Amino acid sequence: LLASSAASDVYKRQGVIMWMLLLKICLLTTLFYSLYHWALRGNTFFRFNRVYLLAGMFIALALPFIPLYYAVPTVSETDLPETAFRIGNIISIEMKVNESVNFSQIGCLIYISGLIVLLLSRMWTVFRLFRCIRNGSKEVFCGIVSIETPMVQSSFSFLRYIVLPQGIKEVDKNVILAHEETHIRQWHCVDLLLGDIFCIIQWFNPIAWLYKRDLVENHEFLADSNAGNVAGMDVYKETLTRYWLYGTMKSLVNPFAYSTRLMRLSMLKKPSSHGIQKCWTVALVPLLLLYVWIFAVPVSSAEVTDLQQVTLMGKITDETGQKIVAASVFVPRKSFGTISDIDGNYQLSVGKKDTVYVSIAGYEKQKICVSDYAVENGKLMIDVLLQSLK
Repeated sequence: LLASSAASDVYKRQGVIMWMLLLKICLLTTLFYSLYHWALRGNTFFRFNRVYLLAGMFIALALPFIPLYYAVPTVSETDLPETAFRIGNIISIEMKVNESVNFSQIGCLIYISGLIVLLLSRMWTVFRLFRCIRNGSKEVFCGIVSIETPMVQSSFSFLRYIVLPQGIKEVDKNVILAHEETHIRQWHCVDLLLGDIFCIIQWFNPIAWLYKRDLVENHEFLADSNAGNVAGMDVYKETLTRYWLYGTMKSLVNPFAYSTRLMRLSMLKKPSSHGIQKCWTVALVPLLLLYVWIFAVPVSSAEVTDLQQVTLMGKITDETGQKIVAASVFVPRKSFGTISDIDGNYQLSVGKKDTVYVSIAGYEKQKICVSDYAVENGKLMIDVLLQSLK
C-alpha cells in the first residue's frame, strides 16, 4: 500500500508533464494554422504552402521537447515544493498529490484509449484499401498502376495506385488519371501519413484536424493546377463538377472528389498571387518568440553548469536493512523523478545543482544536495537510509 502511494505520486507528476507537452504541441499547431488560414490559404503559391504546412507540423512536434532557457543576472535558489510544477517563465501548477481520485491517470487513460481507437481505424482503412487494390482490374503505365473496381464510387490515389470506379468515360478517365498522377509523382502520400500521425497524437485538438484538412486541400490545388494545364481548364472543370461524389476512403488517400468544391473551382481561375504575400510568414517570428517567453526557464550564469547532467544512482533501505520498493525520488524544481525498483535501486539523471528528495509514506523524507558530493565520470552513487516514523 505504501509503495502504491509513492508510485502514484510520481505517475501524477509524470502525467502533468505529458499534458504540458501536449499543450505546447496544441499551441504551436494553432499558431501555424491561424497564420496559414488567414494569410496564405487563398493564394496560388501551392508549393510554398505545402512546405509551410509540413514545416509547421515538424516544428509543432519537435519544439516542445527542446528545453528553453534564458540568462538572467540572478535567480532564486529556492526549490519549489513537491506539489508545485514550474513550466517555463510564467506558468506554475499546484497539484494535490494525495487526492483520492487521480485525474491525471484518468486523463492519460482517456488519451491512450483515443490513440488506440484511431490506430485501429487506420488499420481498417489500410485493409480496405488493399482489398480494393487486390480485387480490381489493373493496368500499368509509367510505373503507376490504374485499378478499376466496383467497390468504390469515386476515384482516389494511394502510394503508386490510382483506384477508379467502373464504367467511367474515357475522356473523364484521362483527366482523373492526370490529376491523380500529380499526387503520386509529388509523394503526397507521405504528407498524408505525417498528417495522420500529427492528428492522432493530438486527436482531442480540433485545430489539428483542420490543419490536415488544409494540407489535403493544398494537395488538390497542386493536382488541379497540373491536370488543368494537361487537359485544358474547361474540360477539367466539367469533369470535376460531373464526378463530384464523396468517396468511401477519406484517410490516407488523395480523393479526386474532395469536398472543398467551390474553393477548388475558384482557385482554378484565380490569377497568380503576388510573391509579396509570402512575407506574411515573417509574423511567425514574434509568435514563436511569444512561445519562448511563456515556456523558457530563467537560468543565471551560476546555474549554467547545472544544465550538465549527472547520473544519480544508489539503493534505498530502512534502518533494519530492508529494501524499500517504490520510494519516490523526485526533483521538485524541475518536476521530474522516478521510483525505486523491486531491489530498492534507483537511477535518475539530474543537474549538478539539483536538490533531490527521497520519500515514501511511513518514513521521514531525505534530502540530497548533488552539489555537496564529488562527481566522477558523470556518475554519483548515493545510498539512502530512510528512518521510519514513530
